Amino acid sequence: MPSRVSRLTVTNMVLAALLFLAACGHEGVGLSTSATPERTGGTGKLALLIPYGDENRSELINLASSLENGARLALSDLDADGIELTVYETKGSVSGATSAARRALAEGADVIIGPVFKDSSRAVAEIAAEQGVSVFSFSNDASIVGGNLYVLGHTFENSAERIIEHATRRGKRNILSVHALNEQGHSGQLAILNALERGGSVLSGNVSYEFSLQGVVDAVPEIAAATDETQADLLIFTADTAGALSMLGQLLPESGVDTQRVQFSGLTRWDIPASNLENRGLQGGWFPMPDPNLSASFAYRYRYVYNEPPHPIAGLAYDAVLVANSVLRSGGRPDPRELQAAEGFFGATGLFRFTGTGRIQRALAIAEVKNNRAEVISPAPRSFADGAL
Repeated sequence: MPSRVSRLTVTNMVLAALLFLAACGHEGVGLSTSATPERTGGTGKLALLIPYGDENRSELINLASSLENGARLALSDLDADGIELTVYETKGSVSGATSAARRALAEGADVIIGPVFKDSSRAVAEIAAEQGVSVFSFSNDASIVGGNLYVLGHTFENSAERIIEHATRRGKRNILSVHALNEQGHSGQLAILNALERGGSVLSGNVSYEFSLQGVVDAVPEIAAATDETQADLLIFTADTAGALSMLGQLLPESGVDTQRVQFSGLTRWDIPASNLENRGLQGGWFPMPDPNLSASFAYRYRYVYNEPPHPIAGLAYDAVLVANSVLRSGGRPDPRELQAAEGFFGATGLFRFTGTGRIQRALAIAEVKNNRAEVISPAPRSFADGAL
C-alpha cells in the first residue's frame, strides 16, 4: 500500500495549488451545491473498497492507489475532521470485495465507497443492505443501480442523452445507430433507445456487427446502404478507440458515406488516445466528454500533491467522498433532496447528481474533432435547472 502524505502537508499543498489555479484563470473544483464552496464535513466512518491485495496485477495496484489519493484529496478539501476513512483491500475479485465489505460493516462503516467492478459492487450492496448502508460504486454500468447501490462511473445513458440532445438542437433528427454484438454494444444501443424517449429525434435504423476485424469489414457496406436507405443525418457509434471506431471512421467515407451530409458521433471518448483524433474520417465528428476545465484543474492539483498523474477514474473517488459527506450529514441515509437537487455537486470533472431512480446524471460537454484536435462546441452545463443535461 502506498505511503501516506501527511494531512497537514496535503492541505497546504492543495491551498497553494488553488492559489496558482486562480492566478492562471482556471476554475477550481467546487465542493458543494452552492456557488461558494462550503467546507463542511459530516461525521462518521467511510469504507473505501479498492483493488489492493493482488500483487501480481500491478495495474490494479496503480488504480487502487489513484482512487485512494482522489478520496483523500476530497477529504482535505472538505476539511472533514469528523470523517474517518478506512481502506479495505478487495484483491479485484468478488470474494475479496465481499470479505472486505463484511469487515468494514463489522467495524462500523456508515457508507461504503467502491468497489470498482459491477459484479463485486452488486455483491457488496447485497451485504450492506442488511444493515441499511449505502454503497457508491465506481462502476459505469447503470443496470446494477437500485436500492442501496449507486454508481459513479460515466455511463452510456449520460452520453446518449447528451449527444441526442445536442444533435436535436442542431437539427439532426434522423438517427442510425451502429453497435457491436457484445456487452458494450448492447448497453450502448439500449442507452440510445432510452435517450430517444425524451423526444425530438427518431431511430430510423440500427446496424450491428460481429466484434472482430472481419465483422467490422463485412458490416461497412451494410452501414453505408442503411445510411442511404433511411436518409440518416446522424450516425451514433457505441465503439471506443480500442474497438471498431477507428476502422469505421476510415472505411465508411471510403464506402461512399458523405460526412458533409451525415454527422458522425459517438458515446465514448474519441480523444483517448489523442492519436485517434488524426483519423480523417472522424474529422467533424462529435463526442461527449467531462468538463475539460474542471478535469484539467483536478489533474493539476492531483499532480501537485502526489507528484504523478491521476488514473482516468481517480476523480470518481473524489466525487464519491463529496456524496458520502452529504449522506453522513443527513445521518447516514441518502437525502433525495440533496442527491437530486437541481444545483447538483461540482466534482472532479464537473457537475453531477442522481435521478429519482438512483442513476447518476453528469453534465457533459460536446467536443468536435477539428484539425486533429478536440474542440468543445457545447460547454458542459453548470446547472440541472429546467431539465438541462
